[in-house]
Amino acid sequence: MADDGAELGRLVFLFSFLSIALGTTVSPIELCGAPNYDVWNLTSKMWKFSSPKEFCLMPRTENTTVDACEITMAFCQPVNIPLNCANAAVCESYSSSNDTFNLATYVNNPFNTTALPMGEGFGTNYGSGEIYNTTNTTCTLRTVMTFVCNASASWDISQKNEPFLSVPVKPSINFTQGPKLCTYSIKFDFAGACPVSPPGGPVSQLSAGSVLLLIFFVSLIMYFVLGCFINIVRGKVGQDIIPHQTFWTALPVYIMDGIQFALTCGEKRTSSSYQSI
Repeated sequence: MADDGAELGRLVFLFSFLSIALGTTVSPIELCGAPNYDVWNLTSKMWKFSSPKEFCLMPRTENTTVDACEITMAFCQPVNIPLNCANAAVCESYSSSNDTFNLATYVNNPFNTTALPMGEGFGTNYGSGEIYNTTNTTCTLRTVMTFVCNASASWDISQKNEPFLSVPVKPSINFTQGPKLCTYSIKFDFAGACPVSPPGGPVSQLSAGSVLLLIFFVSLIMYFVLGCFINIVRGKVGQDIIPHQTFWTALPVYIMDGIQFALTCGEKRTSSSYQSI
């Protein structure tokens, strides 16, 4: 009987541990997403668009003529373009040169919902890119994007076999070169930047762990309430009113046995085990 109680204690400990772990686990959309905005089209594909030559960096390759450049961006994943953009979230490349520039470094969640007034859209907070050297200055590259609510600006992802899709709207691009930072400011119209629920409205999403914890504690409360009621009807008094009172009294010891069992991978005999014959 002691072994049965110890085993049950181990199961209670493991179930409680898994419930707490699942309950505190953040869902993927919370790990990388913009609450109250639909960014699925952005995160499910990598996107590219052309930039006029006045906003293009000078390639490292000598005697290269730049008519335009292409900017590739990814969200919640790096673009992994060879050369300098292996861990980049935004990368600049050229059709006339194999050169690339890391404009922004990948971060787990680049979305910034406070970049614009509530309900008007969101922005990005990427890591800094590489250091850009010119004859006039040396600066660190960085990229700041804003996505403005426009219900008619739908970014189609129907070409599922294409890893890189062209941005369907013309972005507004600005490049400022300072003594320490060289910043790309890029603005897009995007239907997903319109809030899913009204501005200021609550956004709630129960994870699987939260549901499991809710079911567990509601069931536990019902077990004690109904169990106590049945025992009172049967005429029991005092501690005997508690259902399975013997087990719950010994439960702390069983849980300690379960913890000890888990920490020692079952190699160390617990205090409630039978003695060796």
